[in-house]
Amino acid sequence: MGGNRKHLQSLLGKAKVFEKQKKYDEAVEMISEITVCYPNFLPAVIEKAKIHMQNGEWDQAVETS
Repeated sequence: MGGNRKHLQSLLGKAKVFEKQKKYDEAVEMISEITVCYPNFLPAVIEKAKIHMQNGEWDQAVETS
């Protein structure tokens, strides 16, 4: 599990970097990868909704929520 945990943290980190760079599509892609690999990890779903809101994609944000 240690390796998987590290992978999760690296994906979250990459998503945050893309978010800070305003590369929202890439950030959502990273978060989507997390939600596929870790479907019960709710913080990823919350982050995905927040990124959609920052990008003005309100319908996507509501759907994700």
